[in-house]
Parts: sequence; C-alpha cells; structure tokens
Amino acid sequence: MRKKTIILSVSAFFILAAGILFFVSRPLSLRMEQLFPSGALMYARLSHVTGDVDQFTQSVFWKNISTIDLPKVLEHNHTLPKDVQQLRQMQQDMEAFLKNPLTKEFLGKEVAVGFYPKIPVDTRDPLKSYDVLGATRLGLTFQIAQLFVSMAHQWSDDFTTTTENYHGFNIVHVRFKKRRLEVKYTRLRDVLLASFEPSVLLHQALDVYQKIKPSLALDPDFSKSIAHAYPKGHGIFYANVQGFYALLKNRIPPSATTSGFKSYTISFLPGDISKMKLILYFDAAQLDPHFRSMLSCTASANPSLNFVPHNVVAYQWGQCYDFNDLWVQMKEKMQLSPKTMDNARAWRHRLEKRFKLNLHDDVLPVLGSQVGGYLNDVDTQGLFPYPRAVVFVKIKDRLAAQGLMQKLTQNPLTLVQQEDYQQTPIRYITLPLGANMDLAYTFLGDYLLLATSRQLLKTSIDALNNPNQSLQSNETLKQFHLTASDLSQGMAFIKMDNLTGRLQQFLNWYNKIVSSQIATALAYQQESGARKKQLQEAVVSKKEELVLAQNKLKELQSKVAAQQDPSEEERTERQANIDHLSQQVNVLQEDVDSYYHQQQQLQQTLINYQNQSQSAKLWLFNSDEVLMPFLRGLEGLHALGMQLRLGDTVSETEIFIQ
Repeated sequence: MRKKTIILSVSAFFILAAGILFFVSRPLSLRMEQLFPSGALMYARLSHVTGDVDQFTQSVFWKNISTIDLPKVLEHNHTLPKDVQQLRQMQQDMEAFLKNPLTKEFLGKEVAVGFYPKIPVDTRDPLKSYDVLGATRLGLTFQIAQLFVSMAHQWSDDFTTTTENYHGFNIVHVRFKKRRLEVKYTRLRDVLLASFEPSVLLHQALDVYQKIKPSLALDPDFSKSIAHAYPKGHGIFYANVQGFYALLKNRIPPSATTSGFKSYTISFLPGDISKMKLILYFDAAQLDPHFRSMLSCTASANPSLNFVPHNVVAYQWGQCYDFNDLWVQMKEKMQLSPKTMDNARAWRHRLEKRFKLNLHDDVLPVLGSQVGGYLNDVDTQGLFPYPRAVVFVKIKDRLAAQGLMQKLTQNPLTLVQQEDYQQTPIRYITLPLGANMDLAYTFLGDYLLLATSRQLLKTSIDALNNPNQSLQSNETLKQFHLTASDLSQGMAFIKMDNLTGRLQQFLNWYNKIVSSQIATALAYQQESGARKKQLQEAVVSKKEELVLAQNKLKELQSKVAAQQDPSEEERTERQANIDHLSQQVNVLQEDVDSYYHQQQQLQQTLINYQNQSQSAKLWLFNSDEVLMPFLRGLEGLHALGMQLRLGDTVSETEIFIQ
C-alpha cells in the first residue's frame, strides 16, 4: 500500500512538472502584434495605460486644456446645433464609460487597436472602407459580461447576446438594441479581442492565433518600422502610408514627392525626460529626385552650438539644404504659372540691377548646406512685436561672401556702420524704430550671421570665445545628450516655458488691438445713432420742402395752361417762375437723394463695424477659452529637443521632452 502511494505521488509530481513545463514553454501573455492580422492600415498600442494616463491627467498641460468646453466653443463658432449636440452626447457617453469602476480594470493594463481595409472597397466613400479590431489585456478573473451589464445600466439600454463557434473558439455577439450597436468579442488567454459588426477580423485573428495566417508582427513593412522603435517603449503608432494611398487613390492621389513613402511610426518612452521617435520608412528609388537628393545627405557634426548663446529661447540647425537644387525646383514650379514666372523675372531683374549682381552666379555658389537660427526674445513693449533673432548660414567662400554682403549693403538711403567687438567686425544699419533695432551681420569662421540687433551678435562672439556661455553648456541640452560632436542631419532646442510665455505676451498685445476694434465699433455705433437721427430729420424736412415746391410748380403750371392768349411779357415771366421752381424741385430732390445715400453709407459702415466687432469678440472668446488654456498648459513643459538622422531607407526624428 505504501509502495503504491509512493508511485502515485511520483506520477503526480511528473504530471505537475510536465504541466508547468508546458505552460512555461507556451507563455500566457502573447504580444498584441502576434494576435493582430498582417496588412493593417494603422495600428496603435499602449502598454502602460494606467500609469501613463494617471501621469498625464496630473500634468499642468491636462489641467489647463481640460478646462476647454469644446461644445461651447463650437457653439460660439456657429457650428450646426445637431453637431454640437452629437458631440455633447459623445462626451456624456465617454464620461459614463470612464467613470465605470470596471473600465480601469478593462483598459488599465494594455490596449491596442488596428484599422484594416475592407474588401471590396466602398468606392462611394473610401473613408468608410475599413474595419476596426481592438484588444485589451485582462486579468484572468475579469468577466466581460459585468462590463456590458453596467454599460447598459448607464446608457438606459438593454442588450442581447448570442454565441458563434469558429474552429472551436467561442465568439460572443452583443447587441445594444436602442443604440443599434452590435459588437463581438472573443478571449484568447488574457487578451480580449473585439470588433464591430459586420466584420471578419475576429475570424482572421483566430486564424493568426492558430498560425493559419501571418500576424502583424510578421508583416514586412511593420517589422522594419518597429525595429527602430524603443524596445521598452510604452506606446507605438504605425501607419501604412502606401495602404492609405491605395485606399484613397481616387481622392488623394500620391504626389511625386511622397510616392516612395511606405510607413510612418511613432514610438513613445516616458520618464523624467520623455522620448518620442518619429520613424519614416521609404523606398528611395521611388522618391522624387529632388526629395531623394535631400534625404541622401550625410550626417555631420554641429559646430553652430559653439556660437549660439546659452540663454536662447529657441534654436534650430539643419545641414541638408541644397540651394542649387532649390533654385531648380522653384523654376520648375513657376513654369506652371506663366504670370507668376513673369512677375518673378521682373522682380529678379530689378533686384539684380539694383545691387549689380546675379543671383544664380554670385549668390548660390557662396551658400553652403547648413542653415539655422535662434530666437532670443520677442519685444512686445513697442508699437509692434520685434523679434530678437539671428539667422546663420554656412558659406563656401568667405572672401566672396564678404564681397557679396558689401554689395547688398550699398544703399544711399541708409548709413552702414561698423563696430569691432573682440576683434570681430560687426556691420549694422540703425532703424528709426527704437532701441536695439539695428539690422546687423558678421562672420564667425565659416558662418555668416544675420541679426535683428547687433547686441545678439556680440553674445554669439562671447559664446564662441567662452564655451561656458554657449548653448552646449546648457544643462538641459546636456541631459538630452545633444552635443556639437553628434553626427546628424538636424537639431533643434526650445525652452517651452519661456517660449509659451513670449507667445502669451504676443497674444495679449494682439488682443489689445482687437479690443480697440470693439471699442471703435461701439463708439461709431453711438455716434451713428445721433448722425442717423440728424439725417432722418433732414430727410423729413427736405421732403416737406420738396412737396411744397412740387405743389407750387403744379399750381403754376395749371394757371399757365388755363390762361388764354397771355402776352409775351406774361408768358416770359411765368416761364421764368416755372423754370425757377423746377430748378428748386431738382435741387431739393438731389438733397433728399443725397441724404438717402448718406443713410445707406452710414448703415453699411455700421454693418461693417458690427461685423468687425463680432469677429473681434469671437477671436477674444476663442483666445480666452482655447488659446490661453493651451499656452498655459504648454508652460508645464520645461524644454524640448529634437535630433534628425537619415539613413538609406529610414528617417528617424527623436524628440526629448522635459
């Protein structure tokens, strides 16, 4: 008996071990891409929903933009009432769904959605020629029926369910009667897959699960794009560009420039410094030659960081500019419009004659491939906003560039002055607009710098001579790991809190102008009331005089007609009286017509002012309700960095957010 017990125990142990090995070799959780069919037009996945959503809803950005009442904004912007009501209903349904205690468990772990083309395509409306497949990762004990019961309770609706068997898998069909909505779902281990009726996507997903059909993970375009995404990213978005072009070819035919684009992917990785990668996958052989030429430029270091001051608000640099190619493209486009080309030729002729140069032969050979600039501030204290900015371009021949700039600054109406700062000559023209408004330029190494103020050029010279004052010493830029030695095709850096502060100042300045338009319209409306009264009184008075004069004229004409055999003297006198009264009637009629015309002009001017006032009020409303909350939300972002890298078949733009 004891020996039998030992044998059973050992057998149970091996069975248990075999079961464990089976489940270890076949993991419970499959990647979403392994369950979705290949051929998706668009696919998106979020893998840390709860944490990312909680972090986002606690951000300054969300707290500000969530105050925007979108239906109210659309209503003020004269959107159709039915569309506003539809949006309100959608918001109420979404709010009810999100407040459902089961929703967080339903969507809290990982979610994915894919859009697939329908076959055949609806040629009448290609935008509706797609199916949607959604998926969410659930706990093993989660009961989907509980969610539907609670949704029906919140929507004051009831539902029915039926079950379909497909190759041994149960597909549950759920129909909400009042909303005429039907969805179906199935469960594969810990993943719930769902789609709307009618659709065959669930059948295809089950075929993928049984390895009858290929998964999205095996899709060539998808796998190539996803290979460049962050391995531990929290979210991904993929779009099959060629698939969209094929679906919408009758409405949006691919242009020559973008015909070689294959897919577009966004990968997101949050953290103290959040990262986002924009991945464009293309076939260079199919691209427009001009665009292919730009994408084929090699990466290089970025020495411009050495002369950009550390306290700039925004900065950008790129090194893939081919000005000769741009010149050719511009001529090709202008040939499509003879009138535009004639105007451009006339402008070019005047410019070349004025400065005694040839744009193609004298300017283009001087310019290199690197162009950039930086914004230091925007002065809103004067009559108009004045940017404190610098634009720079790398040059091929400094002596030729110096000669070119001397030609361009030879203007008898202005005095070009020069100041030597730390042994670097700065040439400038003082503008009669205010302090520090002097257009200036200088040369730093192989770069030509053009500035709206020569003080900015001095800060660039200081930065070049002292690395601690240059942008490469900026701590945030260091945390983004953006350096002058990085090999790339483009770089950008923005102090978002500073920039949004400047934008708010500019918006306040512009809103003052708009408010003055409202005040002007109100003042004119008040003045026009008194003027309208004067004109009306004048019309009444002149019409009374006109009636009297017309009656006198008729009476006199009647007497003349009734008198028999008048003398020549009497006839002459009465004709003179008739002519005088006729002239008086004509003058009075002209006065009445003039007053009517003035009334019409006054009314039209008043309508124009009222329309201007209404537009101004609408702008101020949108500014207060939309723009300002959005800008205040952006203040929660400290800084943003960007770096562009190009390869033979892929373009990667990495964005850093702090």
